[in-house]
Amino acid sequence: MTALAVAAVPIAACDSGTDLTEGTLPPLVTTTTTSTVVTTTTTPVQQIYVVQQGDSLSAIAAAFQVSMTSLMAVNGITEPDKIQAGQELRIPAGEVVITALPTTSLDSAAPAAPAATQLP
Repeated sequence: MTALAVAAVPIAACDSGTDLTEGTLPPLVTTTTTSTVVTTTTTPVQQIYVVQQGDSLSAIAAAFQVSMTSLMAVNGITEPDKIQAGQELRIPAGEVVITALPTTSLDSAAPAAPAATQLP
């Protein structure tokens, strides 16, 4: 017959210097990061301009900050010198070009607005 020996081995825990109750662990520290994307959608209102005596297509385009080419395309005009007083022109919506990505700051909850340039 073989004898089996069993010995009790004491287990010691590391003490962090705080008085913890037996069976509890120190709290875990966690960090959470969130990102917010702000999207704004606008529906442009169609603008109509009625040509006045003495108006030129280039002056109308400049006044509404659109290119003469886009003004002609929207209205089906092939000859810019052939507009007439009383003619209704649809004004195309301007284009916005984003020149920088939005930035976020740890001190700020909302991202900064991107830089934008209004194109004619």
